[in-house]
Amino acid sequence: MERSRNIPGRHPVILPVPAELHRICKGGRCGYVNGRQEEIIPCRYEEATVFLDGFAYVRTGDFWLRLNAKGCPVPLEEKNLVKQTLCPGGQILFRVQERNTPNGYGLLDHRNRILTPPRWLQLIPSSRTGWFLARKGTEQCFLDDRGNPVESPHWDHAEDFREGFAPVRKDGRWGYIDTSLKVVIPCVWEGAQAFCQGLAPVQKNGKWGYINREGIPVIPCRWESAEGFRGDFAWCTDNSEQVLLHRSGREAGRFRSRLETAEGRCAVCRDDRWGYVDAQGNLIVPCIWDRAGISAEDRLPVAKWDNLTGLYRWGFLDSRGSRITPCIFDACLPFREGMAAVRQGTLWGYIDRSGRWITPCIFTKAGSCSRGRACACREERWAEVTLQGLSWLKKAP
Repeated sequence: MERSRNIPGRHPVILPVPAELHRICKGGRCGYVNGRQEEIIPCRYEEATVFLDGFAYVRTGDFWLRLNAKGCPVPLEEKNLVKQTLCPGGQILFRVQERNTPNGYGLLDHRNRILTPPRWLQLIPSSRTGWFLARKGTEQCFLDDRGNPVESPHWDHAEDFREGFAPVRKDGRWGYIDTSLKVVIPCVWEGAQAFCQGLAPVQKNGKWGYINREGIPVIPCRWESAEGFRGDFAWCTDNSEQVLLHRSGREAGRFRSRLETAEGRCAVCRDDRWGYVDAQGNLIVPCIWDRAGISAEDRLPVAKWDNLTGLYRWGFLDSRGSRITPCIFDACLPFREGMAAVRQGTLWGYIDRSGRWITPCIFTKAGSCSRGRACACREERWAEVTLQGLSWLKKAP
């Protein structure tokens, strides 16, 4: 294929268009040829990817190189590295974006040498030390700490390791492998989740139950859904009710709905009234409130309906259920770093963990605390709020 270039005062000059390079393998080595099958880049590399946007990756020894169409090594450009994350094993997980190349993930070592090229759509650091779970379409495998695929049987799907086991699917059925990639619990289940506290949710005949590390059922498959255990308790669903289940199989309580919160507590609803349970399954706040929110820093937001205003009025309890503030706020944000933003009417202010005012409700905008300070705005004038008070800023943060 050729194209012409017009130069003023001269006849058109015919210029050749560079041919696309194709990967070939000879004698166990990879290289590249053009459309006329002329070898442009010699077959001397152990592995090679296809050319995209004028670049390809080739492996020589333990590392990969990025080549241009002339076969010259070209370093990764910083502007194309849209994400870099330091992994526990010291590797750098990076994501690259060329002009027309789809996003991909790869690995660098501590000297920025390429361990694996950016060809994976997902590259997840595994809880098995130094390993990675790599996925691209239907292809998936585990990579070792050098970015090399680990020899393993073929599975339809695999999840990450937890407590020494990883769920895998083979021919539509689920089982578990250990960190040596040996199947230790046969693939006989319709569904499987990760182990938590020595038990794992599994599905049989459309219902969920739990097995132990030997693969022995310890809680029958009778639940519509099941989650992993946190301590001695896990949440399950039965007849659209949220069930708090003890690891012995005993029910600790049934609720119409729940709201996950921090620090092991959970807001729960029974008979259209809300309360809180702790990580041990104890009902620490009775279900007497009209609403409950996201708890943080041992402060539990609760609300009562105000018939006069037709609004919910919010307040805070401590972790034992004792009242910190009365229900006098129209809205509130969770506590962060010892303070919370609260609203009365259309204006916001801040209180501390004891319920005392840090600033009255004078702001039209307010944010949560971060690194010891919160930013708030009043009539386009910004302020910085700390536990010691507020200071006005000369310009927007």
